[in-house]
Amino acid sequence: MPGEPLEATTDELLDAVLGTYLRDCERGQTADRNDLLARYPQLAEALTEFFRDFDRVESLTTPLRGSDPEITAASGPPPGQSFGDYDLLEEVGRGGMGVVYRARQRSLNRIVALKMVRADRLADTDELQRFRNEASAAAHLDHPHIVPVYEVGECEGQPYFSMKFVEGGSLARQVERLVLDPRGAARLLAPLARAVHHAHQRGVLHRDLKPANVLLDDQGRALVAEFGLAKRLEQESGLTHTGLVIGTPSYLAPEQASGSSRAVTTATDVYGLGAILYELLTARPPFRGDNVLDTPERVRSRPPMPPGRLNRRVPRDLETTCLKCLNKDPQRRYASAAALADDLERFLDGRPIEARGTRWPERSVKWVRCRPVLAVLVAVSVLAVVAFAGGLAWHTVELVLQRYGDRFRCL
Repeated sequence: MPGEPLEATTDELLDAVLGTYLRDCERGQTADRNDLLARYPQLAEALTEFFRDFDRVESLTTPLRGSDPEITAASGPPPGQSFGDYDLLEEVGRGGMGVVYRARQRSLNRIVALKMVRADRLADTDELQRFRNEASAAAHLDHPHIVPVYEVGECEGQPYFSMKFVEGGSLARQVERLVLDPRGAARLLAPLARAVHHAHQRGVLHRDLKPANVLLDDQGRALVAEFGLAKRLEQESGLTHTGLVIGTPSYLAPEQASGSSRAVTTATDVYGLGAILYELLTARPPFRGDNVLDTPERVRSRPPMPPGRLNRRVPRDLETTCLKCLNKDPQRRYASAAALADDLERFLDGRPIEARGTRWPERSVKWVRCRPVLAVLVAVSVLAVVAFAGGLAWHTVELVLQRYGDRFRCL
């Protein structure tokens, strides 16, 4: 299966299979479960347990997402109809709150993406406010790697906004290709990081960065989309409360997984960019629990597996860059999305990155602290060699030991 690590262990194979299954679900192309069980008999027990947990969560959250087939059918006007200045050509996507159409704007004779609140969500005040937040946040941003908003309005009581129609689909569809090209992944992510920094400079956090929320145009350029969970830095939205986990579980930053809205900062989006890079390098998100409910706990408490262990093609510096983004401590991530972009560009240019691993002096200090007695013996041996090489007498070494011996004894 594409994206599986070479000589994969059972756990790694399970991660790869589940990653492909979840991506297919996100695209509306659910794989045949019986086929998966037949193809991977060694994973049958784990897959069966996962499917059971997945269905349980789906049954609990379906009423919240409005994905009941009878409701979904009536959640937006059918293609072929007009909506204000727009002719609806085809439905291209839908989520828990909105539905997106490829549409023609008659007055300007151009193809756009038209997003509106689903009809079954119009009575939900919180979701209407989130929709307006998304339109407002995106409309304030002007960057070549952010999907531009053309118009924000309301037609017959239904809010909508139109955006540039991006033809290439989501980055989630390109993950398996980019796993074979780590430098290509770095080239793609660097301008995205610049775009996220642009949003941060204008007071907007994305909070839900993942491959599915990045679109590719017909020239292969990546653009950030889906600001539905965006938040103004200067505001504390009444829609976000402490204890409420917001975002996609496998891509959550630890502070998001803890449900603390006040801890969410620009460092959270740096983590999200690192999560995108991780998936482009390994074909799987940084964390996936034994079941859907277990993922946030892993995000909070476990380190991610180094990408190089899952994909031998990953260069060491690119792995270091990725893991710095995913540090549990926001203060130890890149100071900004622009700093991440800088390091990605250094990597691509063949220059040393700023986030290189621990240098030898730091490693030496750590080694001495862990093994003080052995360190003293090594130091004495080195001193003896130096003494002989310089023609010094052994009594010099003895004098040094007599003078500093009490310090050695206390180690």
